[in-house]
Amino acid sequence: MDTAPTGGGALRTSYLPLPFHHRIRSLARCTGTKLRFRRGDLIECVLGLGPNLFYNSPMEACVVVCRTQKPKARRGKILFINGCSHVMVGKLAQSPRIVATSTHHLCEMSKANAKLTVLVSSTVYGIEELLDRVYVLLTAYGYDVWMSHKGTVPVRSDRTAFENCLAAVEKCDLFLGIITPHYGTGQDKKKPDELSITHQEVQLAIKLKKPRWLLAHDHVVFAWSLLKNIGHDSKKKRHELTNFKKSPILDDLRVLDVYEEAIIDGIPLSERNGNWVQKFRSTEDGSLFVGAQFFRYQEVEQFIKENFESGSPLPKEGGEA
Repeated sequence: MDTAPTGGGALRTSYLPLPFHHRIRSLARCTGTKLRFRRGDLIECVLGLGPNLFYNSPMEACVVVCRTQKPKARRGKILFINGCSHVMVGKLAQSPRIVATSTHHLCEMSKANAKLTVLVSSTVYGIEELLDRVYVLLTAYGYDVWMSHKGTVPVRSDRTAFENCLAAVEKCDLFLGIITPHYGTGQDKKKPDELSITHQEVQLAIKLKKPRWLLAHDHVVFAWSLLKNIGHDSKKKRHELTNFKKSPILDDLRVLDVYEEAIIDGIPLSERNGNWVQKFRSTEDGSLFVGAQFFRYQEVEQFIKENFESGSPLPKEGGEA
């Protein structure tokens, strides 16, 4: 056991690595060990290993790392690492050895098994129920979800709200944008032309070529199509409508700008990539799309590796769903 004493010599935290094989199931069932470990929140990490590590036991084993006092950020959580591929078997089947012989190697294994992070755009007003469902769905599928509605976006006290949100866009693995009839908050009243947080998030996700999925409310899609059909087919022409009045249907013409940027309008349709924006009318529509796109966790991971490790071919500008 490795202990870390405080300055006065009192025990601050301790670690206890326990190698387990398949027979631990009967032990846990008889002694209640498993129940006590779970209730006490003692398990820090479960490291899965290969077979034949124990004499006369060909089944795969694992190492359970216990910690008596977890940091606040780790409480109620367990890190699972699949290290089976890091076990090398020698000439004799009875003599396997673990390739990961350093803390650095274990850290690399941990990174390989880390969850994908999904940032959900900061839009909140009017779609609280949809956001609640999206959060439950994505966390159930195994993602780490950053959502301002739930307070899970990483925040630094030396940054503004805008800076924290945009930093989250830069750091996330996947971006889920939701465009509603409400332009969003965050603008300085002294600067009425300043873009909302959600608008800036969508722009940055496109600029950084983030893997992204976007939803747009039916009112937004209808208003954009209607104005385009009567000649207001550009941002400049739309903003010439001086008699526009804020309403529950659409509270700001810049909502249409967000949609137009998301669908990459302005270039030939055949050249548009990443321009899919799914229309939704209800909470059920939106949650159905999110569930269908994100439930295949491993497929999404493979998609990231194949298409975005060395940069995305998505154009910087220009799409219609």
